[in-house]
Amino acid sequence: MSETAHVGDIVGRIRRRLLVNQWVDPDEVLAHLPDGVRPHVGSNGGVVVGCCMIEIESARPSPLPSKVGISIRAAAHRISVEVGAADSPTLAVWVPVRHTDSRVAVLTGGRVFPGVHAAADVNVQSDARLLSWTLACAAHPAGDFDMNARARTDRTSGEPSEVADIVIGTALGLSPGRRSGEIEAVEMHPLDNRSCTIEVEHLASDFMSSFHSAAPAESLLMTDVDVIWHPADSPLAEAA
Repeated sequence: MSETAHVGDIVGRIRRRLLVNQWVDPDEVLAHLPDGVRPHVGSNGGVVVGCCMIEIESARPSPLPSKVGISIRAAAHRISVEVGAADSPTLAVWVPVRHTDSRVAVLTGGRVFPGVHAAADVNVQSDARLLSWTLACAAHPAGDFDMNARARTDRTSGEPSEVADIVIGTALGLSPGRRSGEIEAVEMHPLDNRSCTIEVEHLASDFMSSFHSAAPAESLLMTDVDVIWHPADSPLAEAA
């Protein structure tokens, strides 16, 4: 895709981005969405619900050089949604909460860096065969947003899929802002949307397992991709 960073945008490089996905019945998704946001239903009648685990290098405001950037490891649960008129909807992803091990992202998220983040302990391990993620959130002692995932990096496929089109092809992210009732909108533009389908050996997430209608969907891995984030006008504010 063609995208140009403007002053104040956040730029960086995605070292790895693991997206673990499942299909969920639209009726079960509704309870997790704010007013004005509705499920985006795929061709099989389901909604993609997933978790995104991402490692970012050299993250900094444009046009600062990469050497002043910081590294961020973050994770979030996501629901594919749409907003606006039913006959011409805007596709988006609803992110109920983001977590990171970066103090900078926690302090400046929703101000300088995109998205409000809560603090978490994040551990990533990889070798020629496996990629493992563990995330523990002190702010959610019940474990609602903890994640533990293990994926096989030696078993991948490059076949395109509807899930990849929905998950990676959707730029607009909606999430709670810093003020009560506020919805923040951010656009994320990888400069290359290529991904591979990856085999997930294990996933532990109370959020993901809370959906009783869940069925497996393709899980995806992106590596070494430059990316741009920039703030967007909330379509919910426009509708109000």
